[in-house]
Amino acid sequence: MRCGKIVCVGQNYREHVREMRSAEPTEPVLFLKPATALIGDGDPIRIPAGIGTVHHEVELALIIGTGGRDIEERKALAHVSH
Repeated sequence: MRCGKIVCVGQNYREHVREMRSAEPTEPVLFLKPATALIGDGDPIRIPAGIGTVHHEVELALIIGTGGRDIEERKALAHVSH
């Protein structure tokens, strides 16, 4: 499946905000990742030579299969690929 863009939500749970010693955000913290950051189950994680400290964590990803705007909450899962 082709990946167009990866939109991430940061600082979305209190424990992580405390761990980072940050103030709890009042609005969602959104940022983008390149499509090359996505790997599949069982794929190797490649870290280029010369890279110093690597910060890692497990992330949950959803693949949006059907586009849309202003989707009602009760209909949202119909837009997620299975």
